[in-house]
Amino acid sequence: MSQKKIFAYLNAQNETKETILDLAGFYDGNGVDGLFIYNYSKDEKEREEFVLTLRELQSRMDIPFYAGCYVDRLEDVKKIYYAGAEKVVLDPEYMSDTALVREAIIKFG
Repeated sequence: MSQKKIFAYLNAQNETKETILDLAGFYDGNGVDGLFIYNYSKDEKEREEFVLTLRELQSRMDIPFYAGCYVDRLEDVKKIYYAGAEKVVLDPEYMSDTALVREAIIKFG
C-alpha cells in the first residue's frame, strides 16, 4: 500500500500575518505532511505582503508548502518559488492571461 499524505489548506486572503503563521505552526506541529496556502487577491500590495509572509513561513516550518496566488506576470510565479514554495498552484480564473501557464511551465518545468 502506498503512503498517503495529508495536506492542510489555509486561505491567507484578508488574514493577518500573525494568524497565518500561527495556523501554519499549528499544522506543522500536529502531523500534517504539507500545507496549501493561497491568496488570490488582485491587489499588488496584498500580494507583496503574502510573499513576505511565505518567506517567514518557510523559515519557521519543517513541512513543505504549495502556494497559490493571482498571477499578473511570470515574475509573480518566480517570487512564490523564491519565497520557498515547493509548488506553485495556478488557477486560470486568477490569472490576467492564461498564456502565462505555458510560460511558467517552460520556465519552471
